[in-house]
Amino acid sequence: MIGINRAALDVKWSPDGKKFAVASGSKAVPVCHYEEDNNWWISKMIKKHKSTVLTIDWHPNSQLVATGCCDFKCRVFSAFVGGLDTADDNTLFGDLSDTFGELLAEFDQSHGWVGAVAWSQTGQKLAFAGHDSSLSFVHFAEDPEEQPTVQTMHTRNLPLTKVMFSSEETLIGVGHEMNPTEFVMDSDFIWGVGRKLDSLTSTTETKTKGSGFSAARNMFGARGGSKGGSKKTGSKCLTKHTGCITEINSLSAPGENCVKFATSGVDGQVFFWDL
Repeated sequence: MIGINRAALDVKWSPDGKKFAVASGSKAVPVCHYEEDNNWWISKMIKKHKSTVLTIDWHPNSQLVATGCCDFKCRVFSAFVGGLDTADDNTLFGDLSDTFGELLAEFDQSHGWVGAVAWSQTGQKLAFAGHDSSLSFVHFAEDPEEQPTVQTMHTRNLPLTKVMFSSEETLIGVGHEMNPTEFVMDSDFIWGVGRKLDSLTSTTETKTKGSGFSAARNMFGARGGSKGGSKKTGSKCLTKHTGCITEINSLSAPGENCVKFATSGVDGQVFFWDL
């Protein structure tokens, strides 16, 4: 049914529940839907990728799909299926009838694998994260003829693996840092790092603030005093998650601002977070 000969790496249902799309190592994205006449699920292929597709996300109108790839690019494609979707002149790119699989936008701001993409609740914003610890925000204009604007942040943290808009002005990113991070847009439409959401890390940072020199001196002093430098010291993880966070999901209704979400990671744990 799907027609790929490499691993499926991500799968998402469209918001209207009529289709699902699969990211794969076949440099293709099958968009699958149920065909009443044949009583069978069929797939249509988006084939214009040049490398492995790592992640996908659906636009709220269920007619656009964003992809993140190993060639360091984020792309937006038409996923309009004739006979299933309804023509709409008010999409980001106008009427998408008869455009299935067409490349509508391409962004190359990342200098690493694009492992996370997400649309905002209104579909006017798109975010994607690269393995170079970058995070890019795309703002689409209401007029389809206007070019979107892109802002790219290069954080000091480890790379993000998943991103999720909690509102039009806030985004939550999770990944190798093991601590959910909130990014906030200010009144000038500029995005910046807001806060870390893990209370354990926040408490520790507060207690040790201003003692960086002392901590470094003690660390190097301990190393110098150990014979042969072979002394082992135990270290305690300061975050609830003890491994990379690989999934994030809102617990609010679709289209609403997120006030509570859940995360899971390679440590086998699931945590619930309040905003």
